[in-house]
Amino acid sequence: GIGRKELYPTHSSNVYYNGSFGALGVDFNMDYYKSNPIMHSSHDETSLNFGNRRVVSDSKTFTRLIAHRASVSYNFKSSRIEFGEEYTNSKIDMEYNNPENILPSNKNTVKESNQSLFVDYHQTIGDILQFNAGLRYEHISYDYSPEAGNDTNKKYNNIFPSFGISTQLGMFNLSLSYSNKTERPTYSQLDGNMRYDNRYQYQKGNPQLKPVRKESLEFMAQYQPVFLQINYQNQRHPILFNAMPYNSDENINIISYINGPTIKELDVMTGMSWGKDIWNIQISGGVAKQWFKTLFDNKPISFNKPLGIIKFEGFIKLPYNIKFSGDYTFQTRGNVQNTFMYSHSILNISLYKTFCAGKFDIRIAGKDLLNRGMDKVKLYSGNIFISTQEKFDMRACEITLSYHL
Repeated sequence: GIGRKELYPTHSSNVYYNGSFGALGVDFNMDYYKSNPIMHSSHDETSLNFGNRRVVSDSKTFTRLIAHRASVSYNFKSSRIEFGEEYTNSKIDMEYNNPENILPSNKNTVKESNQSLFVDYHQTIGDILQFNAGLRYEHISYDYSPEAGNDTNKKYNNIFPSFGISTQLGMFNLSLSYSNKTERPTYSQLDGNMRYDNRYQYQKGNPQLKPVRKESLEFMAQYQPVFLQINYQNQRHPILFNAMPYNSDENINIISYINGPTIKELDVMTGMSWGKDIWNIQISGGVAKQWFKTLFDNKPISFNKPLGIIKFEGFIKLPYNIKFSGDYTFQTRGNVQNTFMYSHSILNISLYKTFCAGKFDIRIAGKDLLNRGMDKVKLYSGNIFISTQEKFDMRACEITLSYHL
């Protein structure tokens, strides 16, 4: 299949004010954003059993966002308190057309407003201990209006607490924090339009999705040049990929989303960094382990295989003021939600040099030099098993020229 995206001019603006009156601080920030991208897709298919065909589709999106944040803070001798409010109003119109009428053409509109109130308190105890606590209230109004009717209207009212404590003992830093947040589904996950992937697979969103509630407890320790980060997370109503048959007569699956049972996850990451002004190397590695069980083909199945990751990053300054940098990432196979992901790796390098006292610079970059940028995934959902492999073909050479006014 071939996809072509038309990018029309986007409009964005920002207004902000930041000032202080003695110990009193005032901060205001407002943003406006609008875009209208169009995606044209063409799939040329060959088949010995069903014949050859071309499937064309157009996706049009209109997005508008207005948001602002205002807060007032007051600094005491060893503490600070901040009150504030946030407001976000967004609208997106989505249209899908398929001239061959393999899938129905449709339109829908999603509107959402989010009003929030928050308070944060920071306290310093002595010279080595810092403590902070916060409370946030959110009121969300969500409206989904498809062209065919059957509107979906939802309202959410939630309170989110948070706290943290940290200390520094010489070069040794320790911190412990807790957060309780919500993660809203993306517009594409909420989009009820049916979209064409290939002869055997269609895709759509789910307007009935609930927000994901995430509780996190994080511990961090650092003693230069080594760090350790441990994060435990509990996800309620996680958003999972879901496969279901299109109808009883055809061997076609629909890939969509559902809210699944609770997922518990433990992430451990450690690493170190060393170097001087002319060179630096950073090495890090970690493991992500989840505890998740669901039903597949009416039988319990566990997705508890851990997933590992290793990263190498570094740079060296060469003669003639040339900077060479590179990074390598390797991810092992393991479970993510209700999928099994195969291993993959990416290697990038670049050369960078400035001219004319920093006004002009050039960067030559090689991306995915090993040509291993891909996603190979097994999906288990209901009584349907799907194995897919996407080759991104990201290996490329880029040359960037910049002039700084």
